[in-house]
Amino acid sequence: MTKEEWQTLNTRLVNIVSEFSEAYSMYKTGSNNTKRDRGLRDAEANIHLAIAYIKQHAEALELLTGGPNVHWQTRTFKFDEFKQLQWFGKDMPRFLEKIDEKISSFETPI
Repeated sequence: MTKEEWQTLNTRLVNIVSEFSEAYSMYKTGSNNTKRDRGLRDAEANIHLAIAYIKQHAEALELLTGGPNVHWQTRTFKFDEFKQLQWFGKDMPRFLEKIDEKISSFETPI
């Protein structure tokens, strides 16, 4: 992936995690079942959208799951855990930090 592709992915995922946080908060603290149900649906939709963006780039999926030197079962476990509602909000900020590091690793023009 190019630096620009990483930046685009990062921007999209930052927006998704922001929307996820609002929806997850509504799911956890909504004043009635309707609000909580909508929060759950919106949170899950944001997870699916983030996964779709990540899956478009093999390098991003590899970065998320630990890299090429990690056993495939471990990578599968990490990815399955990432998709779960209770872990997404904790794992996504760490993944965004890794993307920021990846972006920073590209040479900057002088």
